[in-house]
Amino acid sequence: MVEELTLLESRRIKAALMMARLTTVKTLAGFDFAFQPSLDKNRIMALAELKFIERAEVVHLLGPPGTGKSHLATALAVEAVKAAKSVYFSTLADIIASLAKAIALPPLSHGRWLRLETPEALDPAGC
Repeated sequence: MVEELTLLESRRIKAALMMARLTTVKTLAGFDFAFQPSLDKNRIMALAELKFIERAEVVHLLGPPGTGKSHLATALAVEAVKAAKSVYFSTLADIIASLAKAIALPPLSHGRWLRLETPEALDPAGC
């Protein structure tokens, strides 16, 4: 029975990761905090508790290329998926490109943007 539940949970997580558009799975355990000593590990671990989602707060990860923003955003998205939160992962560049395409379409086509309002966690920062 426990094995069956574990298998079902594993399948749920795998499907949710695909729906979230997470092409790679990163974890907080796999992040090298020593590489970024200016980063507050306690603050990141507090974000992993996902209370910001419950409070409908936005998290922005800012910094120069190669500093781990995408890794952290992906790891937080994975934590949200594991907590059965609805997640949609997209880069800011992808969102802007989709908006540019949507502007060129007739107004009735704009309904596809309604789906961006449904996820509990949305990361538009990693570009």
